[in-house]
Amino acid sequence: MAHERATGGSAESIATRRRGEEYLLERKLFRRKSSGAVVDPAWLKFSFPTRWHYDVLRALEYFRAAGDPPDLRMDEAIDLLRSKRQSDGTWPLENTHPGAVHFALEDGDGRPSRWNTLRALRVLRWYETRELVKRGLREKRTDPSELADRRDINEAGGPPWRARPVV
Repeated sequence: MAHERATGGSAESIATRRRGEEYLLERKLFRRKSSGAVVDPAWLKFSFPTRWHYDVLRALEYFRAAGDPPDLRMDEAIDLLRSKRQSDGTWPLENTHPGAVHFALEDGDGRPSRWNTLRALRVLRWYETRELVKRGLREKRTDPSELADRRDINEAGGPPWRARPVV
């Protein structure tokens, strides 16, 4: 995707990327197409840095960065993401990959992760635009902060980090 953004890409490279996206979406980002089983349980654990490893949060982050609207086939992956949110509003680091660490960015597996929390919140903000668009409350690519103080949106299930107390 970075090469495509820098150069515009070729018709062939864009078509190839789209086929790869479709491959993942057909499998809901982490399931086998044949049986529906989880391909690898490690994909359900969020890591940072991801290095070269795949996980559901990384896949969701990719689709957000691609700039397309969320796809319904991501719903199960989004449910998984939401289920991992801790009571303090953070997401944990779950799967630290081996390799050289020049300076620690996180406190270790099982602890709140600043980076996973940032990544998860970005994905959820992008994903929740679909719900607002579907309800006719928002056009695509509008900054969510523009809607933060609208009671009709927040009371009807807008992004929880934007909700304001009703006075």
